Amino acid sequence: QVARWLVSVLPSYPGLNSALEYLLSRVDAPSAFEHQTRKLAAQRRERGGDFSLLYFFERHWDPSEKRGYSISEPSRAMLFTIWSNDREPVEDRECAFGYWLFSAATSDLPILRGIKSESPLYSQALKKRMDLRDRTNISELLQALRRDMWLLQHVPPVWSPELHEPTVAIFQSQMELLAYREDWITAFMLSLPEVEAEALLIELWPTWGINRGFQAAAFLLGTPKSTALVEDALNTPKTCDDILKLSKFVIDATWPYINREEMLPLRLNRLEFYLPRASQETLRNFLILCRSPITWKWFEANVRPLLKPESETDLDRRMDLETLEAHFRKNRDIHFGAYLLLEEL
Repeated sequence: QVARWLVSVLPSYPGLNSALEYLLSRVDAPSAFEHQTRKLAAQRRERGGDFSLLYFFERHWDPSEKRGYSISEPSRAMLFTIWSNDREPVEDRECAFGYWLFSAATSDLPILRGIKSESPLYSQALKKRMDLRDRTNISELLQALRRDMWLLQHVPPVWSPELHEPTVAIFQSQMELLAYREDWITAFMLSLPEVEAEALLIELWPTWGINRGFQAAAFLLGTPKSTALVEDALNTPKTCDDILKLSKFVIDATWPYINREEMLPLRLNRLEFYLPRASQETLRNFLILCRSPITWKWFEANVRPLLKPESETDLDRRMDLETLEAHFRKNRDIHFGAYLLLEEL
């Protein structure tokens, strides 16, 4: 009832519009979701472009996110009513479908499978089916990949040997488009089963071996065959430094199909032997990985001894514990200073 009332009074309070809109975007109520859906659809009609860019900012409704919320059944029912109605405008259907997909689970797979390839919702439905590990869509996927190469991003959960050839074909035909996405290439390869990733690296290496994403993937995969592929690059100081730099970024980032915490010890061990070949800048950037006792111990044992005092940066000095403490002790209210120190830590 409150959400419905807020929607009705929005035009009367233009000065509070942004604040009320923010409240509505956080409320789980059918009227709030309908308002958000219609608003995003209108924005898309006005500005054009892909609706996913608009609803990206609504990811707090994704329960898989760290602070994500689940959408209640009454709200899901209202969203379903909009997106399943062919008489609704396409933009409204797509936006409602985007919200609904946040809460879609394996129990919704029969509904998702019923969305046909001619529907404007098909591409999003296929991606969600892949995320839900629905292996009944392999035959559809073989066709869909020819039309939309970016579906490759959602392939890891449903990987099958049948997808090897289409994947090779995409990398061979779309080299110019994919070459700049080095971090994604590394993460994609590491998301696949080890044997499959190794096979792809070996087959594509003649054309892709100079790409840093492929080099970092072969390095982090760490099998005897993948290591042999990248051995020459690792023996070249500048190339080795570039590989370590990208590896650090891939290890630190969050990827959909990689369990970061599970793989972290293996990745850190893989780096150790090559750290002496890294530049001081790259070594100091490994500080970003330190978010747990394990990573701090690894940094202190393997990276700290290699750092030279003259390479210290402003960031290093700001992050030093004694520097932080001295800075916040200057606060006239010592209790508030302690609070700020803990918050900074």
